[in-house]
Amino acid sequence: PMTHSQIDLMFGKELASKTNDPDVENPFVVHNWRDDVVTIGYAPATMVSEATYGMVHEPWPAQLNKLVWERRKDNHDASSSDLPPLVLSIGQVVPHEVMGMANFNKNLFVGVGGVEAINLSHFIGAVHGMEKLMGRGQNPLRSILNYASETFLQTNLDLWYILTVMGTNDKTGEVE
Repeated sequence: PMTHSQIDLMFGKELASKTNDPDVENPFVVHNWRDDVVTIGYAPATMVSEATYGMVHEPWPAQLNKLVWERRKDNHDASSSDLPPLVLSIGQVVPHEVMGMANFNKNLFVGVGGVEAINLSHFIGAVHGMEKLMGRGQNPLRSILNYASETFLQTNLDLWYILTVMGTNDKTGEVE
């Protein structure tokens, strides 16, 4: 988990101060990827097999932190014309040895996902070959996560993906 000083640096003092205020709900949640998840559906075995060129023949579990998924039901009336609950996914686009490139739906299905999905994702990466995945935006696992996003998330959550860019100021040495 991020420390208070890391939260302060990343999100600013005003938001970080809410983590210590007993009268305000903490806007930051520590994710327990072994226990705090719910399976919201599966990418079917036939889809996984097709995406992995026949190397893996089992369904891939789309898992999310319970808080992300359950709040969707608590805060949204599907019969209304209102948008579904807003979810901000903040991260960097960097090469990743299993997903090819980090960010986008990896932030949800892996970042706040569960052990079953993470383990099967790593298995798919291993059988496909990490060298064929690293730094590539199109690959078997990305196809599976895209399927899960389109099937389970698009109508249930108002997702916004935000790319963060930080660097060191050449003059001060401070991270900006």
